[in-house]
Amino acid sequence: MKRFTNILVVQDGSIGSEAALRRAETLAEAHGAKLTVGEVLRQFPGGNALDLLAEREATVRSRYREERQARLRRLAAPARQAGIATGTLLIEGVGHVEIVRAVERHRYDLVIVTEGIRSLRTMAFGSTAGQLVRNCACPVWVVKSRPPRQVCRVAAVVTGFAEDDLDREVLGVAASLARAEGCGLDVFSAWEFAGRELETASSECADAHLEVLYREGGKAHERAVRALIAGAGLRGLKWRVAVHKGDAETGLATFAEENDTDLVVLGIHPRRGLAGLVGSRAEKMLGRLGCSLVGVKPCSFETPFELRDPRAAPRERELSAAE
Repeated sequence: MKRFTNILVVQDGSIGSEAALRRAETLAEAHGAKLTVGEVLRQFPGGNALDLLAEREATVRSRYREERQARLRRLAAPARQAGIATGTLLIEGVGHVEIVRAVERHRYDLVIVTEGIRSLRTMAFGSTAGQLVRNCACPVWVVKSRPPRQVCRVAAVVTGFAEDDLDREVLGVAASLARAEGCGLDVFSAWEFAGRELETASSECADAHLEVLYREGGKAHERAVRALIAGAGLRGLKWRVAVHKGDAETGLATFAEENDTDLVVLGIHPRRGLAGLVGSRAEKMLGRLGCSLVGVKPCSFETPFELRDPRAAPRERELSAAE
């Protein structure tokens, strides 16, 4: 089971921010982790209007940062009073870029954000949440904009291939979240015929033969998923396996809706180059989900962003919430 030790929850004032903070507090308490409450400030605009107020600009900036820092301390206070080690983080810049850089600098092992103003259906087109799911090295939990409530069902999405290390990472994260929330765990996996089996299924064979192929193929895939689970350390959790024959994107969306899934944990296989602008198949699944999700990367993943802004050092201030 994966244990989180250093959690960052980003507060942007959007609907769902309070729910994200509550989830972060629950997880930090369950894992004995440090919880940092953060906010990314947009850079102040430049231009003649501000040039005319040059003497006051520094004062205005300073007061604004102090106000935002005070807000973060207020948000972190309940967690601190509950005995959770807390801190606050205030940085300026482009949201997803600076969050990714902060993760690398401070070694956060989980980032919790809201879906923001844009819905998950627009993630592939550059929302902050979508960019974090794609480019942040640590797992990213995107909380849906809906009233906060207890997570009652977690679903882990796996391929079922023995050589896929990401499957084990996904199961570890999902198990940790299910234990922290005290809820059940579904292990979902989709399969389709491939290679010679696909040629056989596509040929003009008898329906009875096809039915046997489908049945045996499903059983073989379920055995592979159960073998994966056997080595995942799910002892003590109430879990079940769901194997879907056909398209994973459609199958997952239908399964999550029919089973009242609150949180889906899935692996993100990054793509390099121009193809990365479109996003992997896993990312496309995100747009069809009606629940919150956690995107998990391979351990070997490296963020494509420069860790330092070549134009200037980022403005960042990390404080203990007790200050």
